[in-house]
Amino acid sequence: MIAPIAMLSAYDTEDALGTAVREYLGPSARLESWSQRPLSEHGKHPVARYDLRALPVGASRSRPCRWVGKLFASDLDARREASTLRRLWPADREGRRSLVIPRLISYVPRHRLLLMSYEPGGSIVSAIARGPERALRVIGRAFAALHAAPLDCDAVLSADAALSDLRQRIPELCTKIPAEAAFLEDLLATLKRRKPWGPIRSAFLHGDLGPIHMVWRAGHVVVLDFEKSGRGDAALDLGYFLAQLRRFSLRKPGRLPDFQGLRGATLDAYRRWAAPDPALSERVRWYESVTLLRKIHYLACNWTRHPDHETIRRHWAEALRLLEHLPRVLELHAGQA
Repeated sequence: MIAPIAMLSAYDTEDALGTAVREYLGPSARLESWSQRPLSEHGKHPVARYDLRALPVGASRSRPCRWVGKLFASDLDARREASTLRRLWPADREGRRSLVIPRLISYVPRHRLLLMSYEPGGSIVSAIARGPERALRVIGRAFAALHAAPLDCDAVLSADAALSDLRQRIPELCTKIPAEAAFLEDLLATLKRRKPWGPIRSAFLHGDLGPIHMVWRAGHVVVLDFEKSGRGDAALDLGYFLAQLRRFSLRKPGRLPDFQGLRGATLDAYRRWAAPDPALSERVRWYESVTLLRKIHYLACNWTRHPDHETIRRHWAEALRLLEHLPRVLELHAGQA
């Protein structure tokens, strides 16, 4: 497991923000004050909000700015996400009213700090709970707009790669849950047989499109965190999103409407705005199953990040619950795998 990155010192933070101010507002602009508030402990990259005041060139008054900073261990990864944001941001402005992409402010290489516009909003899951029909209609349109972005990417996110990753995880999972070893091996064989194949339209993909990387704002969907983006089958993003919604529905029964209804409404909304794709639903189901198996592996096998007994117990219970639901996801009947 990769060790988490420490936040910058106050001295380095001020240096990085001053550099970004000069890049954003002009070479003679000046940083006057700033404050920092951590935003997330999820993932391997520290994320913070910066509230600052900066004096632009020739101005008599400073102006307030609110930015989000993401700290990277790898300069290459940081440059890759900066490039994606730079190319994506203009793409959502014409005819894509439901999709919002943060604007790239600056990347400061010596501190590996990526700065972007702060995009406020609320929980996407809460928005679905309050008004599922409207929220899913907007989400479907936003996803379709994202997938239509005309970006070339070096990274290819394929079904072959997803299946290869699962082949490495299943043996460890069988060791952790020996009573389900035969079932897990049969599931892997089923996924191999049903792997999507043939000509599939290549789309720009987020690659990690769960509710944690989305924000709801008055009928708009803000999509964050593009470090795993690439090109591939749009069904991957949809399957990932639906797998995360299913997890939430199982963890907190009653908070969301019936999951199958949510699933159908999401796909219907997406199809309304995307190019025709008759086999989309079947491929989404495949990626949804793969995502859930990966999550089961994480919950059952990765206890180093949260080693306390209560978290381990909770993760173990969720892993078994998800495993019990997998046949429904793949639409397997009793005795079939």
